[in-house]
Amino acid sequence: MGPQTRFSGLVQLREPARIDGEIEGEIFATDTVWIGETGRVRARIEAPEVVVAGTLAGDIVASRRVELTATAHVTGSVECPVLALAEGGVLDGRCAIGGAAPEPDGKP
Repeated sequence: MGPQTRFSGLVQLREPARIDGEIEGEIFATDTVWIGETGRVRARIEAPEVVVAGTLAGDIVASRRVELTATAHVTGSVECPVLALAEGGVLDGRCAIGGAAPEPDGKP
């Protein structure tokens, strides 16, 4: 989704996706979700892997891994077995790291 894209509602993804625009709602994915540096997301995200370089206001539930880059700003809870937080990345919220979360099926 390009930087000029705006979307509100339920997003179901069956392949890797990069978000450089704005999304508000819920995102359910069966593969990796990237939020690029220009991405602005207000949503709950369920996916195997989530990489954030932009801004996310919402919760993340990942079955494999969450990565917050140096430009990431996340406000909300993160639940995952592995969390990578680069120097400069911001996580303002609750974090639960440990056992694998169930694999998402891409459905709400």
